[in-house]
Amino acid sequence: MKENPTPIGVKKRLLIYLKVLKITFQIRPLAGVGFFVAASVEIASFIIAMFASAKIVSILAHYLANGNAEDLWLWFWIDIAMVISIALSNEIMAGCKRLIYFRFIIWSRKYYLDSVSKVDINAFYDTNFRNQINKTSMSYYWELSELAYANLDLIYGLMRLIAILMIVSQIQWWITPVIILFLLPTIFSESKRASLQWFINDSRGDDRQIIHKLERLLQNAVSLMEIKTLQLRSRAINIIHNLDKNFYKDQEEAYKYATRYVFASSVAGTLGITIGSAVLIFQVLGRSIGFDQYLFLSASLLRVEGSLVAIFGTLARTQEKINFADSFFAITNTKPIIVDFENAKNLNANTLPEIRFENVCFKYPEKRAVIFENLNLTIKKGEHIALVGENGAGKSTLIKLLLRLYKPDKGRITLDGVDINDIAIDSWYKKIATLFQDFNEYPASIRENVEIASKTKNDSKVRLENAAKLAGIDKMVNRFEHGWDTVLDSSFEKGTEPSGGQWQRVALARIFYRQGKVLILDEPTASIDAKAEYDIFNHIFKQYNEKTVIIVSHRFSTVRRADRIIVLDKGRIVEEGTHKKLMRNKNLYNELFTKQAEGYK
Repeated sequence: MKENPTPIGVKKRLLIYLKVLKITFQIRPLAGVGFFVAASVEIASFIIAMFASAKIVSILAHYLANGNAEDLWLWFWIDIAMVISIALSNEIMAGCKRLIYFRFIIWSRKYYLDSVSKVDINAFYDTNFRNQINKTSMSYYWELSELAYANLDLIYGLMRLIAILMIVSQIQWWITPVIILFLLPTIFSESKRASLQWFINDSRGDDRQIIHKLERLLQNAVSLMEIKTLQLRSRAINIIHNLDKNFYKDQEEAYKYATRYVFASSVAGTLGITIGSAVLIFQVLGRSIGFDQYLFLSASLLRVEGSLVAIFGTLARTQEKINFADSFFAITNTKPIIVDFENAKNLNANTLPEIRFENVCFKYPEKRAVIFENLNLTIKKGEHIALVGENGAGKSTLIKLLLRLYKPDKGRITLDGVDINDIAIDSWYKKIATLFQDFNEYPASIRENVEIASKTKNDSKVRLENAAKLAGIDKMVNRFEHGWDTVLDSSFEKGTEPSGGQWQRVALARIFYRQGKVLILDEPTASIDAKAEYDIFNHIFKQYNEKTVIIVSHRFSTVRRADRIIVLDKGRIVEEGTHKKLMRNKNLYNELFTKQAEGYK
């Protein structure tokens, strides 16, 4: 392999194990305590059973020699009792681990999604953050659960090993360090192998993302229509196949590279036990220990290797999960930059703010092109404005800045004279209702798709019906057999497959239902026919006459009734005014409007 990953250090690895253990006791404390109590009982029972077995063999040997079998049945029943205790303890341990596993899945999903959804939008365009997302997005809800499960196995293995080492130390104090020394190469080689294979996941993160997206398209009825009719199926599958081949080819090379010394290290691991066994035999021959002691210590010695191998095996098995956890916590520890300052000001819930862009300069991070340079714009309270212009003019970027999804590089945006960065963001969001061109399609009923826009639980039926009427979905709802309970997904029992225009109307109803004081619409009717669009905009301009409305649209005919039309060109405001005024000016707006109108003739 030409590239070598940076391994996770021992200290960081230990911190991850401890963090997962801490979370375990936070989310399922009784199961955690139950596991360790059962583990302690199991280990004690195991040692007593091992001692009882040694006693039984020694007594039987003595019986064959002189016919005396004193205390044989006592040790027999002790042995049986310990076997039962071990079995019960193992069942309790397994049950506790399973309960922790299930709760960890619930915790991981909520914690991950909550953390990711708080991160700034710009973070998703950062290469490192995107790689972390690619590595964790498909398994964030169960990988950490498996690490928590293995973590308990590891701690149990360490507890068992310590108990056995206390017994083995009776042979010679130096036996244990020698055994560990000879087994260290095994863990290093296994760790190297897992680390290299995780590195492939990192270096080919974008490839895995392409595969996942294509997989979703190939399993969706709507997207399959285009794939089938454009004969893209084979091409899409071949793309997945080729990316898979390259990925697993690298995985195979990494595996072969890291496995070169595994066989040799495995052989070396047996030498420590061999030395310990030889010392023990010499002690028996020198009559320094009895036969029952030999049996007990010999069994313990053999179990040192088994315990160490189990521990090292668990460590090696969790190597990939440790790398995953490192990425998981890197994502969940990512803090948003765009946050409220201490003592941020809350906007008055009952008033409309005046919006101002004052000498705003902005370019997207890591991009060279400047979008705005000294942009100035004032939007009066209750004003209806339209932002128009060709693609790339800066219309949607202006909306993103207003929504505080990005910060201006220079200048400021104010609401009633207060810098938007000094305002509590939730108090601003409570005032607004937004609809983007790429709106969300929630896998729920029509009612839930609309009502999701409001936090209150006691919203009236009248409010819902008014929103439906404004968006033009009232008749559509009545046509469906299950009405408002119709699920907008045909794969459900009460489901249907809505058209793009129907989906857009539902999204519009969601915004109308929210009843925000500032309505922000970014290409809100791109999938709706011209007549329906005309009716919807008429409703907007009429019903929202006492609210601020900001509309971004490529269809010039829909914004003719706006109080003011802002014409953007390459990040600059080149014209503004009413439709009639701009048409008389015969500049860019007139040119664009005329060209578009000719296309409808």
